[in-house]
Amino acid sequence: MKARAIYKLAIKKMRSDDIDGSMVYQRGPKNLWLMCCSDQHWGGRSKEFVWDETRKVRLSMAEAVFEMMRREGLCKNTDMPIHVLCSPDDPTQAQNVKYRTEPHPQQIPYHLIEKITGNLLFQAKNAKTKKGIFEAAEKIRRLSLVQFEKRGSDFVFEQLMQMMERHIEPNLDVFSAILRRAQAADLLIEGVGEMVAAEYGGYDSRNIGFINLGTGNHFSRTMDSEMIEGPLYAQRLRDLLCGMDEWKNKKELIKKSVVSPVYGQTCIGWGVISVKGKYQDGIEIRSAPTNMAGWGDTLKGHVKRDLQRGNYSRIWNKKLPVIKIFGDKHFFGGVSTSYAVYHMSPAAVYTDAYGERGFPPNNTGVSFLGVPVDGPDSGPIFWRTLPFDVIKDFMEENPRSFDWAEFLPNPV
Repeated sequence: MKARAIYKLAIKKMRSDDIDGSMVYQRGPKNLWLMCCSDQHWGGRSKEFVWDETRKVRLSMAEAVFEMMRREGLCKNTDMPIHVLCSPDDPTQAQNVKYRTEPHPQQIPYHLIEKITGNLLFQAKNAKTKKGIFEAAEKIRRLSLVQFEKRGSDFVFEQLMQMMERHIEPNLDVFSAILRRAQAADLLIEGVGEMVAAEYGGYDSRNIGFINLGTGNHFSRTMDSEMIEGPLYAQRLRDLLCGMDEWKNKKELIKKSVVSPVYGQTCIGWGVISVKGKYQDGIEIRSAPTNMAGWGDTLKGHVKRDLQRGNYSRIWNKKLPVIKIFGDKHFFGGVSTSYAVYHMSPAAVYTDAYGERGFPPNNTGVSFLGVPVDGPDSGPIFWRTLPFDVIKDFMEENPRSFDWAEFLPNPV
């Protein structure tokens, strides 16, 4: 047989007759799925958006993926495959550098906006049908929305409110579905405080949860290190969830599950996660790696230093590998060793003028990590990413169904 025919036969044998044609990975051990959407940079001029033709709104990367999940019914019942959400770094752009002095290259001057909208208004006035009027009005609206984005929002308070009003509040059903799936899967998370300070109620600002909203160095530098942002988002989400019938009598659970891990000024969270009676994985969430060997490999320096530092959390002696999540560098990446799995989240921004001064292009999108709940020897580790062009394809250019069961197989 020719090589191609042998390959096709092998694939056919790998498929299961009783699992809707899914690939062999859906017949293996159950997986714990983590979603990473770091460096959202609300208010930044280089924040990326796509057009949602169904709702006629602009959505950034995490919000567009949330909508892709919503359309496939993942927010209903326990159909959500995600168990843990991590947003480690820079929810807002803030003003750590003077981005307001570097206008976006697609920021249209006022006189041209006046001219373009004037022509569109003329088209609407002379349109013969309601459809023609509507099309002109829609073009004016889209131009306005895009130009607001290109100009950014330099007032940090407004950026903070955008994070709440455009990321948290409209997606309450997604956050709720993640918590519901974690509960249905009998997942247990123990923060570092529960393991080293149990006699004091387990309190520790570094405790991790199922939903982890990090704090950013952009924001803290702008505020002269007098304030951090992540706990504000976590508290807002907790308040909203506790207002829902599903969670109103489970305030302690919500308080433990929705957190902003903080060590001083920095997003650092430690803990362990497991299904009841099964293998325990360590988890670390950091805003950024501690060291970089260079932009050619944004994790190499941290991995080398990590080995030298050993079990600095004091809770991971028999909980290996440790799942380590990072943001900050705007590049999707990963390293797998015998003692840890390192996963860096892409960002919700594209390469701006600062990045064009010699840095590699930003990776824009969201990412996922899947680990087998029965331990590292029981099955594969999955690395998944949805880059900007794929998100735009499914949401804007050619809207269609997305096969989440194939993309994130076999969630526990």
